[in-house]
Amino acid sequence: MKQTTICAALVCGIVAPVPVAGAGQPEEPVFPIRSRPVDGAAVRFTSDHTELYVATDGNDSAPGTKEQPFASLEAARGKVLQANLKALGITEYGKPEDLKRSLELFCNDKRMQLARWPNKGFAAYGEEVEGPHLRFKYVDNRSDRWGQAEDILVNGFWRVDWVDEIIPVTGVDTEKREITLERNPGCGFSGGGRFYAFNLLEEIDVPGEWYLDGERGILYLWPPDDFPSRGVLVSLLQSPFVSMEQTSFVTIRGLAMQAARATAVDVAGGTHNLIAGCTIRNVSSSGVDIDGGTGNGVLGCNIHDVGLEGVELSGGNRSRLIPAGNYVENCHIHHFARHKKTSQPAVQIGGVGNRAAHNLIHDAPHQAISKITWTPRVSLPAESSFWPTGCDVGR
Repeated sequence: MKQTTICAALVCGIVAPVPVAGAGQPEEPVFPIRSRPVDGAAVRFTSDHTELYVATDGNDSAPGTKEQPFASLEAARGKVLQANLKALGITEYGKPEDLKRSLELFCNDKRMQLARWPNKGFAAYGEEVEGPHLRFKYVDNRSDRWGQAEDILVNGFWRVDWVDEIIPVTGVDTEKREITLERNPGCGFSGGGRFYAFNLLEEIDVPGEWYLDGERGILYLWPPDDFPSRGVLVSLLQSPFVSMEQTSFVTIRGLAMQAARATAVDVAGGTHNLIAGCTIRNVSSSGVDIDGGTGNGVLGCNIHDVGLEGVELSGGNRSRLIPAGNYVENCHIHHFARHKKTSQPAVQIGGVGNRAAHNLIHDAPHQAISKITWTPRVSLPAESSFWPTGCDVGR
């Protein structure tokens, strides 16, 4: 059987040349500032729901919040930039709660953080409030800012520390200090857990955070410090870069794939197909999904900054214990499970007779390798930076 090889091409996400308000247009900043601070007072500047503060005793290196204001108007001017995506012909953004199919933003090949609070880690929440819809008390005054916000999402460990779940918020009652969720968490709820809120224009307070007003098509960004040396990229592709169904002896070699709202490579069935020497990054779903077939493999790939799993392997006959021989070897997989923190390993092995060997895996929020399989073959990776977010992952 002749083997077909596809190589030496660069595959990437769809580039949207985003003209950013304020960039090259100093006379039209996002926040027109026409006041000046006086001793002992902090002046507040607003645009929609975003607020910046300036005070004579502030610091231009501060984030510009009420507690840590800027010292000068120049520091506040133009911190948050904006782009009209509708004017660029970009109108399909996905649903905010479906992160693996929603638009994402990248600067200099790095994923920007959808504006969140707290900026890192989690915050505590209070007890459950009885009623027809799940409500809980918030304990930090920061949530007082969200009373008029729309499309808020929260991710939390709502009952146990090995299952996190993202749930839309339907309301924030700042008088009762209550947050109402759209649905009950699948694993149940108990008070006193931890969560973070995101998709909030009100929480753009550090470089690299962004928010998209889906109704108006306006994207807001506090640009990173190195902006925009290599440009801005938004993900538009809603299907895999490579999709193979019942193919055989096909090799995909040396491609770079990034910025898609889907799994990068999807292999369904077939035999002896190979993904080799590829770089897969900045995709909303998984890196590679091999579903069935025999002898299909991922070899020597660099997979990072993906929304869910790095590689998923399945195949083989369970009832007759016939191995598939699918594999992932010599890969570097790191910074995965961006959207769901738990049960999204670097390598998920299912079926019969599939294997993972000699892979470097690190910076995992939960699991490195998960086996739901018969007769698996696993050579354990070098263990580094596993399960800092969840617990009860085993070894």
